[in-house]
Amino acid sequence: MKNTVILSGSSNEPLAASIASQLTVPLVKRDIKTFSDGETYVNIDDNLDQKTVCVVQSGSHPVNDHLVEMLLLIDAARRQNAETIIAVFPFYPYRRQERKVAEGEAIAADVVARLLESVGVLSVIVCNIHAPVIETFFDVPFVNVELWDSLAQHFKSQIDIPEDFCVVAPDAGSIEDSSAIAERIGVSLVRAEKYRPTHDTVSIKSVDGDVSGKNVIMIDDEINTAGTVCGVATALKEAGALDIYLGATHPVLSGPAITRLEKSDLTKIIVADTIVLPEEKRIDKIEVISAAPELAHAIKQSVQSL
Repeated sequence: MKNTVILSGSSNEPLAASIASQLTVPLVKRDIKTFSDGETYVNIDDNLDQKTVCVVQSGSHPVNDHLVEMLLLIDAARRQNAETIIAVFPFYPYRRQERKVAEGEAIAADVVARLLESVGVLSVIVCNIHAPVIETFFDVPFVNVELWDSLAQHFKSQIDIPEDFCVVAPDAGSIEDSSAIAERIGVSLVRAEKYRPTHDTVSIKSVDGDVSGKNVIMIDDEINTAGTVCGVATALKEAGALDIYLGATHPVLSGPAITRLEKSDLTKIIVADTIVLPEEKRIDKIEVISAAPELAHAIKQSVQSL
């Protein structure tokens, strides 16, 4: 990893520092501030000549500020004669706007891809991308780091009797990931079919397997407002499940999410540090694991392949 450095945006400095520590590479000295008129200012106070610069920034709230900051950091690194620039987005911005749903809409995830390439990015690394089609928006190498292994290892370390647990896939779209997690942990997979009897409630229509008397693990790529996962947890509890655990990569936790999770039937929620959790969202039910080892490994492989 000679001549490789980590340049951190302001959105997730702890994760960037952890990645740098994993790789035993330095963090770039930089200054980021916001002018009184709202404009973002960045300055790099390091020699990046002939360096491979990995810019780490989560596309979390406020997403527009963090995206512009990322673009400015990349541009500043290029103007400091960086040889190669890798964009590391633990949480990709505009990940849900990957297609047109109605006439007249923009495809924002594609716009982000073109912006990144326009400022000189030669490779992109993300975590558990919400929509795999986003990879096709890029002409440069794109790596989607899946954190299922870390989540599986965490759950496995907590399980004494595998027969007492099962992984539930609450819909068809989650079967592949849920099956992979179940196999890694060494527990059975139960397939359920959820439906919405009303706009704001979720129920389980059918269950292909038995959750009664079982501790249940659910997997998702992110927790946004938490309405669906809390509804499914309630339905599983009514079906006889004991403790219910949720493993999710991205703790978006917008709107009423924290209130819902606190009141829910979920026993424990395991999330990754792809988004920094402010103090008011650090409830007892939530436990954070680090994405740094997997991201560091992906960066190392990307650097070697460029």
